[in-house]
Amino acid sequence: MKRIHYKNIENTLKKCKLVRIDADLGWIGEGNGGLLYTDNEYYYKIWDSSWENNDVVERAFNDGFYDDNLVSVFHALIYDDGGNRGYITTAGKRLFPFKDGKSYLFMNSDNKNEFDTFTIYNSNTTREQRRQFMLDILNNALESEHIYFDLTPRNIVLNKDKLSLIDLDSYLSLDYIFTIQFLDLNDDSPYYKTEENTDECKHEEMLVKGWEIKYKHFNTIYKQYLTQCLNINYNKEINSKQSLIEIRELIEKETT
Repeated sequence: MKRIHYKNIENTLKKCKLVRIDADLGWIGEGNGGLLYTDNEYYYKIWDSSWENNDVVERAFNDGFYDDNLVSVFHALIYDDGGNRGYITTAGKRLFPFKDGKSYLFMNSDNKNEFDTFTIYNSNTTREQRRQFMLDILNNALESEHIYFDLTPRNIVLNKDKLSLIDLDSYLSLDYIFTIQFLDLNDDSPYYKTEENTDECKHEEMLVKGWEIKYKHFNTIYKQYLTQCLNINYNKEINSKQSLIEIRELIEKETT
């Protein structure tokens, strides 16, 4: 894996445009202080030096989930003397509306269906590209027991006729995804408030809410992808490896 020291791109970053998509919008309780820069040829995702999960992209490659099929735009990891600081990707062709550093998803607060940008995504890709892309995701997920959870159009680009993920921070274990659905703030929960642990509980409650949002978002967006991109309906919760196996079987049965 190619690695580039942060000091070797500092001058480059000073000349780049700062792009504000969702790079600085962490999930509840889990912001990574990330900034996204571009010089039109490359994108540079820079994490805060204190972010504890800064090995996420490297782990995704080592686990076997990220590969040339899913992240063909990947160019290099960025590191400094304290550890990983981000990564570089080639630009690729964006497949969602984008203006002034913001995606359509965030520009249109009155839009009642934020996932309708799949329409533009579909118009710029073939069904076989979309089908194979999802199969690659599922195959790698089942093999590595990890998955990319934020599969929105803004996080996919077209690179030399191949679909590629971007925003590579969005990587979680299946165990994490499929366990958080059962979290509940009740009397038996270690996060239940008492007079003695109010401050600690507020922080943990925020994390639990963040976990719940992730699970709901994961389910929603994967079902949206199946329905809108492949015309496949999966009418169950996606809550286990068996769910992913069933979805893969549905896709494999479909003719291209």
